[in-house]
Amino acid sequence: MWKINSLTINSNPVRQAYYTDGQPLSATRNTDSVSLMVNSIGYLTFQELSSGDGRYKLIVNGGGEYAYYGTASLDITVNLEGVSGKATGTISGDFANGGSSQPLNFPLIPAVYPQAGDSDNLNSMIRDGILPYRSPPAPAVPKSQTELQALADQYLPNVPNNLDMAYAIYDWTTSDFFRFLMFSEMVYTGINGHPIDYPGICQMIWDHYYAPSYSAENADFMNMFMLRPAQSVADIQNQWSVGAAMKLKARVNSEARIMAQAVLSLPKISTADHPVLYRGAMPLNCRAGVSSVSRFGASLMQFWGNAGPADQPLEADLKTVLERLLADGAQIAPKACWSFTNSYDEALQYQNGIVITAHPPAGYAYWPSGGDIKPFSVNPDAVEFNFPQETFYQVNHAEFQTIQNQELLAIDITILGLRNQL
Repeated sequence: MWKINSLTINSNPVRQAYYTDGQPLSATRNTDSVSLMVNSIGYLTFQELSSGDGRYKLIVNGGGEYAYYGTASLDITVNLEGVSGKATGTISGDFANGGSSQPLNFPLIPAVYPQAGDSDNLNSMIRDGILPYRSPPAPAVPKSQTELQALADQYLPNVPNNLDMAYAIYDWTTSDFFRFLMFSEMVYTGINGHPIDYPGICQMIWDHYYAPSYSAENADFMNMFMLRPAQSVADIQNQWSVGAAMKLKARVNSEARIMAQAVLSLPKISTADHPVLYRGAMPLNCRAGVSSVSRFGASLMQFWGNAGPADQPLEADLKTVLERLLADGAQIAPKACWSFTNSYDEALQYQNGIVITAHPPAGYAYWPSGGDIKPFSVNPDAVEFNFPQETFYQVNHAEFQTIQNQELLAIDITILGLRNQL
C-alpha cells in the first residue's frame, strides 16, 4: 500500500493536483494504477503490485521501482518551469532491500506534446495577416500585442512563448474559432496523413452565416482562409486547392496545440464556484434552411467515418450518432477544443440543435484540464471555460427533448480530462 504524505509545487502546497480516479490526495492506495495530474501541465503514473506476502512494488512513470513491506509514504516536491516540470522527493517505508527511505526523481509526463515549428507557424500567420481575426465588428473589443503581452505576463508568468499562447487564446475567441474547428473536425483521423474532407470544408465555409459581416461574402471573414469573398461553393473551390487547404491546416493545427498548452497552463476552474457548466452546440451558425448538426458525429474521435474512405463525407444523421456513440456510460473525445459557459440560458441562446450539461468527477476541487479564458477574450462580457482537444467526456445520458418549442439533443456528461490522464 502507499500514500502521498505531502505534495508541494514551487515551494507552495499544491491545490491544483488530483488523482485521475477522483480519490483524495491523502487516500491510502492499495494495488491499483492511477495518474497524478499536477496543474494540468503534466502527470506522474503509479502502479502498485502485491506479491501476496505483505510485500509491494510501486512502479513510477512505468520505470522506477520501489519494493517495500506494509505502507510507503511519499513526500513530493514538483518544480514547474513553463509547461514542463520535475518531481523530486523521498519515498519512506520498510524497504525489502533495507533502509527506510529512497529518493524520488522523475520528470512530469507532459499533458500536451508541442511540436517543432509550432511557434514559427503561428507567427507566420501573424505576419500574413490572418491571425488574429481582421477588424472584428462591435461589440468585439480588439486587443493589441501590448495588451496581449500584459495578459500573458499576468496569467502565464514565467512560461516560455507566453505571447504565442495569448495570441492563440485570443484568436479562438474571435470568429477564427471557425477555422480551428474546421481543420480539426473535418479530418479523417483514421487515415495516414489525416486528409481533410475538402468538399465538406468548402461547403461549411459557404454555409456559415452569422451576419453579413460573418459570411463567405465578407472580405474579413474570408481572410482567415487567405481567400477572397465568394458567391458560391464553386467560387471557393476555384480559389482554393486541396494542397493550399492542407498547408493552412498544418499552421492552424500548430496554433491549436499552442492554445491547448496555454489552457492547461492557466489557473484552474473551481468546482465550488462553478459546479455545473453548459455548452450550446453546434457552434456554427448557418444560412436559412441549413443545419450543421450532421457534422456533430464527425467532430468526435470515435466517429466511425474517421477511417474513411476519404471520398465519404464526414457527416451523419444525429439520431444515428445518438444510437452509436452516445449510449449511457460511453466515452467521447472531441477532435477540437470545447468551450462552456456557466449559464444554461446562455447555452440555449447559442445552441444550434444540441445542448450539453457538464459535471466534474465526484470529489474534484477543480475541473480537470479546463481553463478560464475570459481575460483574453475579444468579447469582454463573455464567460468562457475552455477544455483542450481530445479531452475525454463520459456520457451520462443523451436524448432528444423539446426545449423552448425546439427538438434538441440534450447530452449530460462528466468531464474526465485528457486521454493521457486516464
